[in-house]
Amino acid sequence: TPPRVEVLSTEHYVNHGGSGLVIYRVSETVSRSGVQIGDYFFPGSSGFFEDRPAIYVAIFAFPYDVPHSARLRVVAEDAARNTGQATPSYTVRKRRYRKRQITVSDGFIESTVLPLLGVDPEKADYETSFLKVNRDMRAENARRKREVGAESASRFLWTEPFHQLSNSKVEASFADSRDYFYKKKKIDKQFHLGFDLAVTKRYPVEAANVGRVVYADDLGIYGNTVILDHGLGVFTLYAHMSTIDVKVGEDVARKQPLGRTGATGLAVGDHLHYEVLIRGVPVLPLEWWDRKWLKDNIFRKIDAVREELMSGS
Repeated sequence: TPPRVEVLSTEHYVNHGGSGLVIYRVSETVSRSGVQIGDYFFPGSSGFFEDRPAIYVAIFAFPYDVPHSARLRVVAEDAARNTGQATPSYTVRKRRYRKRQITVSDGFIESTVLPLLGVDPEKADYETSFLKVNRDMRAENARRKREVGAESASRFLWTEPFHQLSNSKVEASFADSRDYFYKKKKIDKQFHLGFDLAVTKRYPVEAANVGRVVYADDLGIYGNTVILDHGLGVFTLYAHMSTIDVKVGEDVARKQPLGRTGATGLAVGDHLHYEVLIRGVPVLPLEWWDRKWLKDNIFRKIDAVREELMSGS
């Protein structure tokens, strides 16, 4: 007999490329449960409602790279691998993402790409080297982000909206589609999965919110990178830093300096590459900066379920 799944939260409005929250109850102890969208799975966390272990909270992404029509399901699997599921009532809002064409020069490959590979410019095939970094290293870095995001605190570590780096300006947006041309030939296509925040050189990089450092090291195309866990699968990433001033396992406060901006990795000029990740999957950062969005899509849902449980107990 498969476990029964009952969705308790309502009014699920999700931006394509954005985040959402579902609260659900399962009828029995399960080995695995959460939100499934295409090939992506976002596990739920029990214990958020202290004395209700059968109730789970799942923060999920509606990833930019799944079709707008992709089906969102809440699934639960027991030890015998019987699977139950439920489909919450939801609406996906379409978003228009920008497209860009980027010309790749020999100078850029020689000064920025080849050092990442440790290749002698006189022995390098420039086009092949660029693809090894922009395509293959990027894919490996994405895998590593998902690996880091697999474990998260079972509660929110924060209460305030996420903070945009002080005095910064957004110069490159989330899910920009980029076609890369080398010697007038299209050789690659990738997506920019965060915000590039422009500030002055070597500017102090501030933690967007209360969290714990779970990564502080080089990360390929991202260069010197810090990743913070904020609980329930929500992470933030800070890349291209010139220096890192925190260590893995350290608890940090909102706006606490993590290091300084730089141009490490596959960066052109000093800036901060900033991402919000759900279980390692990049999402639209703008939502998490927005107090109203957080109230409507996160806290109001939790409060409504808590009130319903109290009235029914």
